[in-house]
Amino acid sequence: MNLYEASCWYFNRSQSALKRGLVLSAVLLILTLTTLWSLSDAEDAFLVVVIGLAQLWLMWSKYRALYWFGKGDEPRRMYQLQVGLGVAPSAERCARIEAEVGVCNQPIDPTYWLSKKTPSPRRMIEMLLESSFYTRSLALKCRNLFMWIGLAGLSLSLITLIVAYRTRTSDRPNALVAHIVITVFVFFLTGDFWIICLLYNDLFKSADDSHKHAYQILQQTEITHDQALEIAMDYNTAVVQAPPLLSSRHLSSKSQLDVLFRRSYSELLGI
Repeated sequence: MNLYEASCWYFNRSQSALKRGLVLSAVLLILTLTTLWSLSDAEDAFLVVVIGLAQLWLMWSKYRALYWFGKGDEPRRMYQLQVGLGVAPSAERCARIEAEVGVCNQPIDPTYWLSKKTPSPRRMIEMLLESSFYTRSLALKCRNLFMWIGLAGLSLSLITLIVAYRTRTSDRPNALVAHIVITVFVFFLTGDFWIICLLYNDLFKSADDSHKHAYQILQQTEITHDQALEIAMDYNTAVVQAPPLLSSRHLSSKSQLDVLFRRSYSELLGI
């Protein structure tokens, strides 16, 4: 069974749900801009209902993104142990995974990992050095993306509230209340983006620590299974606690990262 193929099946669905959430967030921001125009009480009420429903759909999309990401982490870790330490995957778990995702029998790409050593603690550490290198870069890009989204949402919330207050009229006192309610919706949405931004920042720091630790261990002549499992546990814990990573941002600069990684570690890895 190709465990990497199975993990990609889950991760693709996780990323789709996360991207759907981003689109919904953009729609919510556009709807907030709509409140800057003078609307009737009925239109204000309709807008509040639409934004509320969009918020519910957004919450569901976030839940499904985390759900599929958690499901995909199991075959990812099984694959990591299989090619890194030669630990055979559980036949029962493989059967359960294939019952959900279908038969995964695509040929395993031998060039996926730069390390060409046979399964051993050293190969495991080399794989973690490579994984943490790319994870660190991708986590940083995702952190910056959500930081800018959070700043845009916060700015829009403040602008909407200020404009709504300055354009209020005595004959429509409910209009200001409606605008405030909508602004609160967007403010909480912006808070979610800041939380995701901070989680990506935590992943960036953890991946950087794992990368440095793996590099130090590879300087040793002898590497034990315990050392390999310790670093793998720290790295995998950081990955599963973070939001799904947007691989599209990684693919846009993968060739540059490949060159940088080879230039930095080709001598250490013997590639």
